[in-house]
Amino acid sequence: MIFGSGVFVLASLVLLPTWPRDWWHAALGSTTRHGIPLLTPAGPLLLLAVQNAGMARWVLVEALYLPPLVMVLRHPNTGEVPAWLDRLAARPSVELRPEPAIEPPA
Repeated sequence: MIFGSGVFVLASLVLLPTWPRDWWHAALGSTTRHGIPLLTPAGPLLLLAVQNAGMARWVLVEALYLPPLVMVLRHPNTGEVPAWLDRLAARPSVELRPEPAIEPPA
């Protein structure tokens, strides 16, 4: 599997040597929102495939989900926050906020 993957990557680099750089620039400049793969119609099948992969599931997770996760986490937070999410995020912080300290008079 590793040898075949290496041959595939080398062949792709021979055919188009600039594809990794082009892919990286396209990924960083993308503003397209993508859905969660498990919530698509094929999501349950994807979940079954990962569960049935045995030891190979870690390879799948590292190869398929880790790079997009890094790209998403490195992307700056921009745009509007939905009102329901803003309310949900504000609620625990108000409940867990400590009482303001009373400063002694000067």
